[in-house]
Amino acid sequence: MWEIIGEFDPGWCDELCEDLIESSDASLYLVAHVKSDWSVDNPSSALSYGWSAFKDQVLHKTRYLFLSEPEDEYSSGRPDYIPVSSMLDALGSLCNTENLVATIPAGTEFYRVRVNQNGEEFTEFSDIGVPPKGKANAGRMNPAGISYFYVACDQDTAEKEVITDATEWSIATFKLIKDIQVIDFVDLPKAPSVFEPEKYDAKQNLSFLRSFVNELTLPVSKDGREHVEYVPTQIVSEYFRFRFKTEGDQPVLGLRYCSVRNPDGINIAVFDSDNASLQMFFELFSIEKIANRAYSVSPKDRFWPLAVFTKKSPLMGAAHKSSSF
Repeated sequence: MWEIIGEFDPGWCDELCEDLIESSDASLYLVAHVKSDWSVDNPSSALSYGWSAFKDQVLHKTRYLFLSEPEDEYSSGRPDYIPVSSMLDALGSLCNTENLVATIPAGTEFYRVRVNQNGEEFTEFSDIGVPPKGKANAGRMNPAGISYFYVACDQDTAEKEVITDATEWSIATFKLIKDIQVIDFVDLPKAPSVFEPEKYDAKQNLSFLRSFVNELTLPVSKDGREHVEYVPTQIVSEYFRFRFKTEGDQPVLGLRYCSVRNPDGINIAVFDSDNASLQMFFELFSIEKIANRAYSVSPKDRFWPLAVFTKKSPLMGAAHKSSSF
């Protein structure tokens, strides 16, 4: 009933709305998912419960063997129960059903930043591409030791994602050589109205997806627990990298998602750990060095960079730490 009132917002006070709901016949709430069993949750709630159980499992119980986790004995067999071992496939199915697979056309520009230290100069793709094998720390989408190619859709976002306190950095511009397919967690379809009962399933699916995406891009503070908090999203990314297939039985190359640092910014995590293969999709158009310009992020906005790696500088001969998102 709250959904119905919310659709046209009659402007009534909360007390009147509550009285109307309490006086309504319970049979008015009978919807398709119930099928005469009032104990069955709606699909959105079932998905949310499944996702919560999945996170609890990989964060606090079994991180590497969750696919063999037995079903809950009290919930097994229920039509609204999603076992931990099936949650990733359920998420993948939603992405196909609700058309979240998007094509990014050739010619699209992306940006990537790396901080210059000790007079470094970056001129090659490998200088500003993914970190060397085994050097990447854990990021929002990638586990430690496995590099992803993080790029932003605009220069401002690229800078905000990487730079905290720096006076010198390089920003690279890349152009797509060919079309790529990604999971689009930015431009979700509009949820159907409650007055479109024939689209009930889509409404439920999108209700869950919106809450899932909001959680996917929550800020994670640099307080020592950032690597743990990223575990669920890292597993989701790995599923989309190695197991997910589109309805055309094709893989996707990455995830498109909203920036945490820039409310209007968009990032893409590209599932590739090798600079040579990345150059089959991305052309390095330019690298511009920004010097003698202070760029600082306030402490309250200092969340963990998307990825951090250590690389030995060919110019200085010393190991240094550099952030690259």
